[in-house]
Order: sequence, then structure tokens, then C-alpha cells
Amino acid sequence: PEPFSHAEIDAAIAYAKSVGAEPLLQVPLLSDEVGAEPSADAAAAMVEYVNVTQHYGVRYFSIGNEPDLYPDQMDKPSSYSANDACTAFKAFATAMKAVSPEIKIVGPDLSWKYQSGANDWLTPFLQNCGDQIDVVAIHRYPLDPTMSTAARARGDSLSLSSTIDAVRAKMTAAGVGDKPLAVTETNITWDGDPAKSVLDASPGTFPAGLWVADTFGVALTKQLWTTAFWSISEGWTLGFISPSGQLRPAYHALKLYADHFGPTLLAVSGAPSSIGVYASRSAADDATLVVVVNHSTSDYDLTLVADDLAGVNATRRFPASSLSALALPDSGVPTLTRYTADDWAADRPPQNVE
Repeated sequence: PEPFSHAEIDAAIAYAKSVGAEPLLQVPLLSDEVGAEPSADAAAAMVEYVNVTQHYGVRYFSIGNEPDLYPDQMDKPSSYSANDACTAFKAFATAMKAVSPEIKIVGPDLSWKYQSGANDWLTPFLQNCGDQIDVVAIHRYPLDPTMSTAARARGDSLSLSSTIDAVRAKMTAAGVGDKPLAVTETNITWDGDPAKSVLDASPGTFPAGLWVADTFGVALTKQLWTTAFWSISEGWTLGFISPSGQLRPAYHALKLYADHFGPTLLAVSGAPSSIGVYASRSAADDATLVVVVNHSTSDYDLTLVADDLAGVNATRRFPASSLSALALPDSGVPTLTRYTADDWAADRPPQNVE
């Protein structure tokens, strides 16, 4: 809600380009760059600045942030509804695409009111505004800070999977089931106040890093358009990089996927319920790459077999509370990279163990 300037937009886009990221620019619904009530014309002017004046070629825009919280946080009247949010969204999207027709609109970025019953803002929004959205987006912070325990983190992958299925069912019912679905904000909890981050799976802990690895694996399996974790770095514990520059377990979890996962997803069957197994093919199509998340308190001996490749298999022990990346080349010797609580305690990155 704080006002921002063209200079800050320039800096954000320059940062995104410098790290090879695709920017998603969010135009405000609460306060424009001079602190006034935003308008559709102001949103269009922002698109014009970015893509016409500066030629940045930004493809993705969203409109407002968590509008389902506006009445709860008194940013809007208590009567403010999904239909009110849709009215503003439609006006903004129309004006923005008039300036730059090729852009894609992501939304509505609901915080949590995509549930069934009285807390369902998603259904009326999609029914009335679905034609304005190119990518349907929600946010997800599953645990209260007072409930961020390793036991609850272990069971959240099933909850995430069912949440994605339920949201897609609402999309289909509203006639937009063919559109991509994204989670544009997520973390194990929404509150990273250090004073509240005192449980074994609070943000910044090793179990929270395993939660990130499992969440990302489920998101890949469910073919989400994107899964954007909050956040890269901040003073609170939610940042994957601490204020002092320490790389937290969540950082190493995603880095493991970046370094040891391929572009082609493979189906996985037969994994124990307490183990997350996510598989892919390498970019060169010469190896099967598997990430194994053992959230449980027990070691597991698992045999991983590539069904369509005779002789490609490996049996390995995956220790309790560990994250592993196993590469099974079509010919050659498997390699294993592992990250454990001992590595976290010693401030070490994942280790190549074979």
C-alpha cells in the first residue's frame, strides 16, 4: 500500500533482469505512486511507462494484492465484496490491455478466501471476471505461527494437493478450467516475526526447508504455472536469505531443484506416504533425476527404478529428516547429493555424498 515511484520500478526490473527472472508487476488498488486513490487510467499509465516509454517488455501484470483482506484490514468498507473487487479489476485490466494488448493479467491473488461456503471469493470473482484473467492466482500460508511444527509440516503436502484440486474444480465450474493456476505467494506461515518463530518448523528452520522442498515438488507434479515463495530476503524469518546473508534451508531446498532437476516431469508411483519423491528427465535426456524429501523421523531404504529403462535403478538409504537428489544416468554411476539437519547446524550447503 505504500506509494512507489518510477525509479523503484526501474530498480525492480533491473534486478529481475540481472538474476534472470521474469518480472510480474503488480499495479496498486489501494494507493498510487503519489498516495492517491488509484484509477484505471493510472494503471494504464504504469503499463505505458514500462512497455512503451521504457520498452521493458514486461509480460505479466497483476492488479491489487489480496483484495479479500481489504475489508478485514479496513482498507475498504466492511461491505466490500468479491463483486466490488471484480468491478475494479475489470476496469483496470481493460485499460491496461488497451495500452499493451500482449500483456497477460494474473489474479486475483486472494489471500485465503477461496474456500467453500461463505469464505469463497474465488467463485464469484471468476464467474464475473474470469474472462479478464490469463492466469488464475492465489496465495497460500497454511499454518498459523503458533502451529508451525514439524509434525504439521510433514502432513501439509496432502493438504496442498487437495487445495489445488479444489481450486481447479472451482475454475472449471466457473468456465475457466483451461487457464493456468499459480500460487504467487506462499510460505509455511504468514507471520515471520522472530519473536513468534520459536517452533521446530517456524520459518528459517530445517523442517521449514523440507516443507519448501515438498511444496515445490507437489506444485511441479500438479503443474502449477508458478510457485512464488515469500520471500528472498527480509528482516523477518520468512526470507530465504537472512539479513546477515546466511543462506537458510529453504534457499538450499530450491537450489537443489535448480541444480538437480530436469525440465521434463516424470510420474512417480509406489512411494511411502511419508516420503515425497519427485522425478524428472535431464535436459540432455540422458539421466533420470529424482528429489527425495524424507520428512519423517525414520530412515528409509528405497529402491528407485526407471520403468522404461532396463537396468536403471538404485537402492539408497534416505535418512530421517533429509533432502536428497539422486541422479540415475542411462549409463554410468548414480550420484547422490544430500542435505541434512547436521548440514544446517554446520551452515553447510547440500553435500555430494557419492
